[in-house]
Amino acid sequence: FLILNFFIVLPMTTIGQINRFEVSGETGTNVLFLWANKNENNTELPRFGLSTGFSFRYNFHKNFSIETNPAIDRKRSYAPNATIDEEPDPFLGSVDIASQYDCLTIPIRIRYCLGRKVKFFVSTGPYFSYMFGLTFLFKYESGSEIGPLGYTGFYNQFEFGISSSIGLAVPVTDFLQFQIEIRNNTGLNDIGNGKSAFASSRKTNTIVPLIGMTYSFGKALELK
Repeated sequence: FLILNFFIVLPMTTIGQINRFEVSGETGTNVLFLWANKNENNTELPRFGLSTGFSFRYNFHKNFSIETNPAIDRKRSYAPNATIDEEPDPFLGSVDIASQYDCLTIPIRIRYCLGRKVKFFVSTGPYFSYMFGLTFLFKYESGSEIGPLGYTGFYNQFEFGISSSIGLAVPVTDFLQFQIEIRNNTGLNDIGNGKSAFASSRKTNTIVPLIGMTYSFGKALELK
C-alpha cells in the first residue's frame, strides 16, 4: 500500500529543482558472504541480518553528488558441522556455529543520478568498517548450546573495501522522496588474524537492500 500510494501521488508532483543538501533515514536487511582460505575446513553460510543508518548528501551538480552513509550492520552467518578441534567432542558430538558480527560501516561515495521526477541513481566509493562486537553460539549434536560467547579479539576489527549501490528515488512532495536501494560492500583486506580455527582467513562481501525517506533542503540547483 505504501509503494502504491507513492506512485499515485507521483503524477501530481512537480519537481523543478534539486536542493543542495539531502538527509535520509534508511533501514533494511543484509546478507553476508564470507570467503575463507581454500584449505579452510569450515564453511560459513549466509543468513539474513539487519542494517540501519543515515545518509548525508551534497549535490554539487544536477547529476552528481557526494554522499556518506554511516550505518550499524548486524551481519550473521552459520557454519554447520564446524571443526574447532581435530576431533568432535566425544560427549557433545559435532557442532554448528551461529555467528553475529556487529559493525559500524562508513562509506564515502560519488553518486550519479538521472531523471527529473523519478530518479535512478548509481554510486561507488571506498568504505571503512569497525567491528565492535562478534559472538559465536555453539549448537552441539547432543542438543546442548554454549553461548553466545564473545570472539571479537580473534579477528581484525578494521576493514576497508569498495561500496557500490543502485537505486530509485520517487518524490512524495517537493522536499520528500521515498528511496529503494541495493548496496554491495566488498571487503579488500583479510579480517582473519589466525588466532583461532575460525579466523585463519576471512574476506567479506555484504549485500544490503534498503528502503528509506529522504529530506531535501538548502539552496536549489536549477534544472536546465
